[in-house]
Amino acid sequence: MKSPKEEKSKWSKVAECLYRYVPSGQYFALVKVGGKQRRVNLQTSDLATAKRKRDDEREKLQKINQDTIKRTLSEQVKGFLETKELLAHKTQLRYKRVLNALCDYEDKHGPEGLLGDRKMTKIDKSTLERFYPVLVEKAGIGTAKDYLEVLKAFFEHAKEDKVIAENPAEKIKDTRDKEDKAEEKLPSIDQVKKIINQIRNERHSDTGKESADFLTFLAGAGIGNGEAAALLVEDIDWGTNLIHFKRLKTKKHFHVPIYDSVRELLRRRCEGLKPKDHVFGVKSIKKSLKTACDKLELPNFTHRSFRKFFITRALDAGADPRVVAKAQGHKRSRLVLEVYSKVTDEKMHEEAAKVKFSLDS
Repeated sequence: MKSPKEEKSKWSKVAECLYRYVPSGQYFALVKVGGKQRRVNLQTSDLATAKRKRDDEREKLQKINQDTIKRTLSEQVKGFLETKELLAHKTQLRYKRVLNALCDYEDKHGPEGLLGDRKMTKIDKSTLERFYPVLVEKAGIGTAKDYLEVLKAFFEHAKEDKVIAENPAEKIKDTRDKEDKAEEKLPSIDQVKKIINQIRNERHSDTGKESADFLTFLAGAGIGNGEAAALLVEDIDWGTNLIHFKRLKTKKHFHVPIYDSVRELLRRRCEGLKPKDHVFGVKSIKKSLKTACDKLELPNFTHRSFRKFFITRALDAGADPRVVAKAQGHKRSRLVLEVYSKVTDEKMHEEAAKVKFSLDS
């Protein structure tokens, strides 16, 4: 066993609150945390870099309330969720799902045990980069994005409360290939027709006709599931030939034309209803859609697939991207072009036929 004197000889003070561990050459900063001094491994053997990192550590500590320096992730999550009690029930569930999963995560690259028992100051970007793929392994792109926003909001709240100095989730990104997923999820017009007919003629369904009409509207008007489910008779203005919506995520109002593809459907649906009545009697057709796709041996298309279907068909038909974007409740046409649209095989052949020149001498 080495004596205290021998152990002390391994350390060399090189600057104010900066020490070099002689055997490894690594530099350590001496900082005061929670009224106690501790060494922080700066993970460098370069003196100039060590001084800069020492100063960074000091600056971080100045941003942290020393009374919360020992607060664990679980303790912070409990307090944070209490601030979300007035949110919609569905939103609360999303926050709880993500943050409880974070607390229950066992990070094999850090101290043993659950992440919830770890101090907030010990959770860094690399920890979250290991956790996030596990969290969204089976989630769709939209859900994964929502989960990431929860993480960012949680750590930003902790930063504002001076529990941590920086938001470790701020620069986390979903690196999954969105383009490949979009390719898998876009149905052809023949597939759309087959799915609608399958749902409409389903023998064991009490809502087959309702669900088929709902899907026809999604594919024929390019509207999201939530907006379509909330549609009231009074939202349809036959005089101006417009349908008025409120985008659920942004709460902003927008309107779309009454497309020929859904005109007769809407007239039939509204017949005999009062202005405040809902146009459609179903809120979601997720189950019916999956059943139809399975029976037809097609990919498991989602509500979002039919929105992409509409946008792609509209753009292929020559519609102005700015108009399509506005009809989707978006200000920027670039978002519609990048996220929702796809070049169909038919469009590719059509455009290829326009390229005519000869290389013969």
